[in-house]
Amino acid sequence: MKRLFLGLFLILLILTGCKSEVTPRVEQLVIVGDNEIEVGEVIKLSTNISSPVNWFSSDDNIAIVAGGYVTGINVGVVTITAEKVSNILIYDTIEIIVIPKTIESNEENVVYYQTKILSIDKEESKIELLNCPIFQYTPETKFVRMEQEEVQFVTINDFYIGMENIYVACDTVSNTIKTMMMEGSLGFSNIRVGIRNTISDFTNEATLFHSSVTLYFPSEGSLQTYDGTYTVTIESASTLQITINNSHMRITQGGTTLLETTKRVIFSSASEEISITSINRSMGNPKYAGNLEIAMIDQKLVVVNDIDIELYLLKVVPSEMPSSYHVEALKAQAIAARTYAYMDIFNKSKDAFGYTVDDSVASQVYNNANAQTSTTQAVEATKGLIMTHDGDPVQAFFYSTSSGLTASAHDVWISSGETGAYVAYLLGHNLTTDSLGNPIPFDATNEASALTFFKQIQMNTPDTGTSYHRWCVTFTKAQIASMLNANLQKSYLATPALILTKSGDEWVSTPIPTDVGEVFDMTVDKRGDSGVIISLSISTSTGTYKIINQYNIRFTLRPSTAGSNVTVYGATSANTTYSKTWTNPGNLYSAFFAIETDGETFTLYGGGNGHGVGMSQNGANGLAKTGVLFEEILESYYSSIDFTDITYSYQELFDYEDILQFIDSIED
Repeated sequence: MKRLFLGLFLILLILTGCKSEVTPRVEQLVIVGDNEIEVGEVIKLSTNISSPVNWFSSDDNIAIVAGGYVTGINVGVVTITAEKVSNILIYDTIEIIVIPKTIESNEENVVYYQTKILSIDKEESKIELLNCPIFQYTPETKFVRMEQEEVQFVTINDFYIGMENIYVACDTVSNTIKTMMMEGSLGFSNIRVGIRNTISDFTNEATLFHSSVTLYFPSEGSLQTYDGTYTVTIESASTLQITINNSHMRITQGGTTLLETTKRVIFSSASEEISITSINRSMGNPKYAGNLEIAMIDQKLVVVNDIDIELYLLKVVPSEMPSSYHVEALKAQAIAARTYAYMDIFNKSKDAFGYTVDDSVASQVYNNANAQTSTTQAVEATKGLIMTHDGDPVQAFFYSTSSGLTASAHDVWISSGETGAYVAYLLGHNLTTDSLGNPIPFDATNEASALTFFKQIQMNTPDTGTSYHRWCVTFTKAQIASMLNANLQKSYLATPALILTKSGDEWVSTPIPTDVGEVFDMTVDKRGDSGVIISLSISTSTGTYKIINQYNIRFTLRPSTAGSNVTVYGATSANTTYSKTWTNPGNLYSAFFAIETDGETFTLYGGGNGHGVGMSQNGANGLAKTGVLFEEILESYYSSIDFTDITYSYQELFDYEDILQFIDSIED
């Protein structure tokens, strides 16, 4: 009967010309399941629709979700969202309460882990530990070191990221680290490398971060959250896209979401290296051995390569030194690079990000060139060796080319005043000789003597055959003014204590005008004992300015910002005149130079390329060609050094739970 009346009603509407608007039915998504879970427990949520849905958690530190399976991580309240894949406007949320795990006795409140340190954030009192879900430490946390059964109470400052001889006792009620123990001697088998989105400008902090990352797995691999609570197998020939979505890191494969998380994620491959196809280096998309980690920091992605130190060097040495160089020079470079990397571990500048070095010249260039047979042999021949002084690793600075003079560290690394810290193994040397083998004199206190020295082209130096041996460049006063207007303000903002203005009889740090006016004169204000210029004085119509530190000098007098074309002329030690030219280079090649003034122009006669501290790479190659072995090459550039083997292999303790329980029972 109802159908009859409905049919008559519709016929009537048609006959009377009336139109009916039918309100479409709105699909609703409803989450079904429990809203309470214990720490460590897993529950299954479902929805009332059969269509695919994406799941994500508002806080992965409290609970994670994948495919509707929710795992309790820490005590708290979290919102779980399910959204329809084909229409994200159709969604539902459920509030999940994570409660402490049911404990029958006090001893069960504590769980124990053998682990590895992935990051340390002191501001947040947070330590990311491999396969450990608890990360918070407190003022009550005990930090200890145990060596040869002797326990010593230390602080968080004694721990370094990358350490794998680490054991922790964690309280599952307070979700904090009770005790953290370092067992045995300090050592590292791996190094943690930050991968920039580009290495063209290491001064740009933005290059440390990625907006998205694309990975290619040529062979089967896996991904896991750093704490081990979630793992996915990756099939071979798979491409993964990592982006940021709703303050979460979203990992997708072919449009399917594998994981949404706020946690650091570790990617590994069973055999072949993983490619990062979203970045490019000189040889194309770089490939990485070891593990790749991606973390989300301030809504940006940070990429870390955790890799064996020796494997790391296979792609550092050819990136830093031509593989065609003499094998002894390559060995010297391998040791210098290994030392530099090992020393950087202790600097702690990027511990919160989870890496100790990056892949640019800010540390040393990594994976900008593929491994080569010659460089691989050099790394293997020097396996584990670093340079030490009085038992400590040295700062193994190196650079392209010397002028025949090398610089003392205290003349170059200056942060205030006009001298830096004295470093006993980084002292300047005069490595030049004449045709009779006699040293060529250089008087750092006499600018006329310095000018004579840098004007002399023919001499014997280790840096034979390179056109950076001697160079000269002429600037007009107008070009110097242009360079100052482009760069002096920037140098001041970066290092205000090193860009000074004359005020009466004193030098003061004060803002630099946007236009320095007309240039009157430019002179060397102070030269270090090793010959490198420490400070340069330039007088203009707006004031007299002192530029301190070779870096500021070289990056203020940048030919590329002179306002008109600048040609730099170069010569090898065998030339009688300048035979090489460069146009508008990005910076002045070195601060080993002297100035000759002629009316409206200033000609800089100089030599070398780089800061000048430590090993000259072209010099190392030159020495190697004369039969000098790598040990003597390094001893020519670093004073009073020893060679120490840092090869490290750690064996896990079996009774660490008993040891940690014992430590918890004693007072610090």
